[in-house]
Amino acid sequence: PAPALQGRMEEATDPPAALPSSEAGDPLAEASALLDELRQYHETYFCQQLSEKEALLQGLCQRIDDTLLPLTSLRDEDQDPSQRSLMCLIRGRALETAHSAYHPEAEALLSRAAKLRPEDPTAWAALAHCLWKKRDLVEAAKAYGESIRIRPSPEALQELSLLVRKMGGGSLEAAQRSVQLAKDAVNLDLSDHKSWYFLGNAQTARFFAAAAAGGDDLSRALRAYDLSEARGGGVNPDLFFNRAKVHQYLQQYPQALRDLRLAHDIDPGLEAAAAAERLEAWLRRVGEAVERKGRVKAKKVQQLMSDIAQAAGDEEPLTVEGVLAAPPPPEARLHVAPVLSLSIGDTPPECYLCLDATGAAAVVAVYHLKPTSLRKVATARVLSIAAPRVVVGEAENGGGVRFVQVMD
Repeated sequence: PAPALQGRMEEATDPPAALPSSEAGDPLAEASALLDELRQYHETYFCQQLSEKEALLQGLCQRIDDTLLPLTSLRDEDQDPSQRSLMCLIRGRALETAHSAYHPEAEALLSRAAKLRPEDPTAWAALAHCLWKKRDLVEAAKAYGESIRIRPSPEALQELSLLVRKMGGGSLEAAQRSVQLAKDAVNLDLSDHKSWYFLGNAQTARFFAAAAAGGDDLSRALRAYDLSEARGGGVNPDLFFNRAKVHQYLQQYPQALRDLRLAHDIDPGLEAAAAAERLEAWLRRVGEAVERKGRVKAKKVQQLMSDIAQAAGDEEPLTVEGVLAAPPPPEARLHVAPVLSLSIGDTPPECYLCLDATGAAAVVAVYHLKPTSLRKVATARVLSIAAPRVVVGEAENGGGVRFVQVMD
């Protein structure tokens, strides 16, 4: 299975500074400034209790309603259509932003805003987000499409990139379109850190939609995440959480732990600290297993080495250290004997402690195999690995663990 990625792009541990108030006496301008403040809190403010944040957002939403009260009391015929549309848009976006669940009144207001000003891309994008919460994904996609038709914006393209993956059910076709939409968002504004973040997510999704045959998509995703961080994305805990999952998949454990800790520092409610603790515990277990050779007795080690020599036949058996020192020719095979499963839950790759022809311990990391094939790996007497690739990872015992990565 693919690592689970966080799909949010919202919410810093301290409340942002309030935005400057608008010119007094203009309810629409004042309400618009309050809406900007509300959206800024929504995207950059984190706290331990979600209810605390919701109360803050809904308080700002009420202030917007109070500010617009002089206008909402007017009859439609006494208002300019553009003024009515803007008022509906502000109130609808405020309700939609302040409530995590679908809000019927927000949909009614945003639908009216789009009807009054059908060439306003912001109204269509806001309505699309509301319809998404309603789980009306088809109509949401249409509304995003209308917003993009009128005037493409990074925000609408970002959201549609995510939505098409949700609608596509993990298909490669949906992932391909998601990547293209995210690229379109990036091309509109190369400085927008959110677009680079969405591109990284889309490229990661495409890698797994292609049955992990997505070539360099994970490298591209890491590059996109790095560019997002460099352009101001350091306020987004999901960037660090998702990048950590990619690093963990590639067995780049120090980088994964660093990113999980950064994600926790920004948003303590993200469960990143628990994920880091699980990974650290697993690395300690791996380090101990390698150091003690899985507690296999010396007589058993000799038997396993004999089995490996027999499987190698007339050829000189490859060793893990030999492969690390000099990559062997494509036709060469590394023979190892599995000793112990070192699973880390349902997070790929599947890992096994193995011994090589010299009795040295290493961890074989198996990618892209179905569960039935993985069971065969676990019960095999000797594994024959074609084109082996050995990388050195860090474990908590201070030594370098040899990971033999089996990608195909």
